[in-house]
Amino acid sequence: MSRPIIASKTPAIQDIVSDKEVIFYEPDDPIDLAQKMTLAVNNSDLVERKIEASAIRAKDFTWQKRAKDILEFIKKIYD
Repeated sequence: MSRPIIASKTPAIQDIVSDKEVIFYEPDDPIDLAQKMTLAVNNSDLVERKIEASAIRAKDFTWQKRAKDILEFIKKIYD
């Protein structure tokens, strides 16, 4: 969607994305969240790089890719 992602720095989210794609803030820390939001608003170069990286990363999470992975898994079971 061509928008920066500001995400809580939790293990579950870090399993999916990295600092390359998103701006992380410390969980349960509204001051850090506000600082990261300010960073996103004021640093267009950083945000642009992260938006580009997240668009590339998103290609790994399409419905077509998911369906392909499921079909490959089923083939392995029945072959």
